[in-house]
Amino acid sequence: VLSSLARNHLSFHRKDGATYRWLCECLLLLNEINPQIAAQIAKTFQSVRWQDAKRKGLALMALQTVLDFPHLSRDLAEIAGKICKDLENNQS
Repeated sequence: VLSSLARNHLSFHRKDGATYRWLCECLLLLNEINPQIAAQIAKTFQSVRWQDAKRKGLALMALQTVLDFPHLSRDLAEIAGKICKDLENNQS
C-alpha cells in the first residue's frame, strides 16, 4: 500500500509535503519491523529529483527526520542518506 501511494505522483508530491512527512513516519515504524522493506520503500523519494525546489526542500526535511532517528537501520540510513545527498546537489 505504501509503495502504491508513493508511485501516485499527484498524491506523493503534494505542494505541502504532507505525504513526504507521512511516508517518513511509516518508514520509521517499518524500520523496527523490516528494515530492508523500509529501505526499498524509501527509494520512492528518488522521484523527488524531478520536482521543484520547494518540494525538494520539503522532502529533504522529511528525510532528515528519518536520518535523525536514533535506532535507524544501516539499510534505511544508507538509502535515505544517498537520496538526501542527491537532492542537496540538485536543489535548483
